[in-house]
Amino acid sequence: MNCERAEELALMREDGEVAPAEAREFAEHVEACVACAEFAVVARRLEWALRASALPELAPDEVEFAARGVTRRIRRRVVLRRGGFAAALAAAVIACALLWSREDAPTKPDAVVEVLPQVAPRSAPPAELPRRDEPAPATDFGPPLAAEVDPELAGERERARATFADAAAPDFAMRADVESFALAVDASIGVERARTDAWLRQVEGLLRDGDALVAARAARYLGVRGDRRSVAPLVRSTARAALVDATAAALVDLAVNVPTALAAALNEPASRDLALDRAAANGLAGVAVVDALREVREVRAEQWATALARVGSNELGFVVALVARGSVPLDVLGDTLAARGFDGAELAKLASASRGGDADVWLELFARAPVADAVPWLVESLFDKRRREAAARALGALDDDAGLEEALDATVHGRARRADLATILRTRAEHAPEALARFARSLVERGTSYDSAGERTETLVEALIETESAACASALAPLACARSSPPESRLLALEALSEHGSEPAALALADAFGDFTRREKRLAAVALVAIRRHGGDAALDRALAGFADAERRPIRDLLSRRAFSSAVTVQLARLLEARLPDEADRRFDSRITP
Repeated sequence: MNCERAEELALMREDGEVAPAEAREFAEHVEACVACAEFAVVARRLEWALRASALPELAPDEVEFAARGVTRRIRRRVVLRRGGFAAALAAAVIACALLWSREDAPTKPDAVVEVLPQVAPRSAPPAELPRRDEPAPATDFGPPLAAEVDPELAGERERARATFADAAAPDFAMRADVESFALAVDASIGVERARTDAWLRQVEGLLRDGDALVAARAARYLGVRGDRRSVAPLVRSTARAALVDATAAALVDLAVNVPTALAAALNEPASRDLALDRAAANGLAGVAVVDALREVREVRAEQWATALARVGSNELGFVVALVARGSVPLDVLGDTLAARGFDGAELAKLASASRGGDADVWLELFARAPVADAVPWLVESLFDKRRREAAARALGALDDDAGLEEALDATVHGRARRADLATILRTRAEHAPEALARFARSLVERGTSYDSAGERTETLVEALIETESAACASALAPLACARSSPPESRLLALEALSEHGSEPAALALADAFGDFTRREKRLAAVALVAIRRHGGDAALDRALAGFADAERRPIRDLLSRRAFSSAVTVQLARLLEARLPDEADRRFDSRITP
């Protein structure tokens, strides 16, 4: 029998309309359910009050008006834990039925009990109404209807309170400690009783106890023995400052069996850190904590980090979906990925299977936490107009030379734009400029066997120049000096080094200056301009180590001019023509005379 049917029978029982079989079921239910027992007591008191009243015969319109008055009065005076409105309506119906059917009611005027308000028939002229600017007269509804308290029920409540007041208070550091405490309480009251719904409702009532210690112990007990109906009483207990921590811990313990309790535990900012630690101690899934945390407000970044730190790699897909909907901050998840050692292959698999907003989130995450295994998917994303810029940033964030060759090949074959390659190189140069230089040298070392038509070298030189970054100058130097590079690309690289060079690039050019031949005199002249402009006199002396003093002096004079022009370049080339060797493999030094 459920509680709704029990309330109906409680009202019908007073009129003798309950069958014997249902009466037995009703008695068993009332013994187990405290709320229904209280409802039955109130229903009986209402019946007694109506039977004790001696009311005269009333007109039908007066009965209707009186019934509404009874309903209003019961609503205001009788407070039930459950089914308050149903009880008021049922009592009004009983009152109307009794008023209509009672023929043998006493008619003594002094036996009338003031239960119904004194009203005039509808046919009577209305009394003078108060003016709008005057306050309405106060209505006297009489004293409230006192509910009868079952002595046995009161005794059970007192024994329950004594059980928690006298119980030993263990250290509730772990949920197992709370479980031991609950087992001790169950043994003291009897295991059979502890398993009933009525017992849980009694314990929930102890949350309002004036003794904070008793209320706190009741809360911890409900954390391991409560059900979904225990969530609301525990949440209301957070209004008491002395119970905030105990209630938060109890709600987290309850979340092991009732997942909805976790969001309620994290809702209170004062105890949120404690609840997060408790969730970790209880072994709750990290994704469950993140899902509950997104339902509360004013979550600090460190609290998000605590929750995300326990998310597994197989749960990242769900978390990324939450980020795409704006429920979880992207920067905190990115920092979490960077700090934790997730399997790169698994992350790349999740990213390649993503679509829409989830794919955009993965690109941003890889820009914050680079994953080398995701290079094929990132290069493929360069072909997507919506995602090419984010994919370029993610490729640029990788370490060493990872992804550079794949991005260069995609650009050469038209699957990516040169501007995207420039973005990759610029981003890589900001944190790993030496990686670009190594990649350029490896391209030169492989020579024509790898780049027979010079397309890769030409594309790389143009992309490096497009970055307009001094950090990329170190990668231009080996390309500018390599004889395997197309002459046009070498000239472009040297001119770029002259405009946007750096001291390391100038020193690299100085070391490779001896590889220029007489046929490359114009390239050598532009190289000297770059060396002098960005490396100074020390780098220039390093480049001209094989020149005599008489040969160095006119070169120095030309390079000391403030304004460099094409005429200066032509004059430098003429001076170098007589000094540079004819053969590519011939190096000159101070021991060789022209």
